[in-house]
Amino acid sequence: MRCWILVLAASVTGFSTMLASGAVLVEEGGVSVTSSSYSTISGDGLGFHRQRKVGFGIAGAGPWGVLGAHLELNFTSELSMQTGIGMGAGFQTFALQLRKFIPGKWFLPYMAAGVARWYTAGDGDGAINETTPGFLGNRFLNDKERRTGRFSEILLTPTLGIQYLQLSGEWAGSTLFAEFNLLIDVDDFVLGPTGSVGYSYFF
Repeated sequence: MRCWILVLAASVTGFSTMLASGAVLVEEGGVSVTSSSYSTISGDGLGFHRQRKVGFGIAGAGPWGVLGAHLELNFTSELSMQTGIGMGAGFQTFALQLRKFIPGKWFLPYMAAGVARWYTAGDGDGAINETTPGFLGNRFLNDKERRTGRFSEILLTPTLGIQYLQLSGEWAGSTLFAEFNLLIDVDDFVLGPTGSVGYSYFF
């Protein structure tokens, strides 16, 4: 799984760079000329969401554990869904999030609600002494889970965030986000405040 995430991250970065560069090789009188045509997204941030519907990217921390890869779909100019997989030290994650955006030009604040599952595959790796992130072992795992190294935690993930959108130039279609996440363990109703950052390229 770790290899898959690294390959996907490299593919997303490389493909978005290729699309952003917009280099075209044209033959003019037997001479090769390279030209660049950068796209421009008309309107504001909500116009971006109307024109670019599908995004792929990577994210760190928050509901993704340590590192994750995600897909985001813009349903409307103000509503999107993000889903993906991630990993931490000895465990895997799956996350789903619905985002509601507030109008803006380059920056769109948003509120989100979601759910995540953090779990170990197979028999685990033995007793857990430390975890990354630290609050997983300190707050979410019980004595049996720490002793056996096996767990499956369902988390609610209310979120406040802000998204930056690149509307023109060679990186048009790129977005960055930063958010505050409150992870809530459904079984024990234990809270784990954290944050995450990420990058997406929208087509």
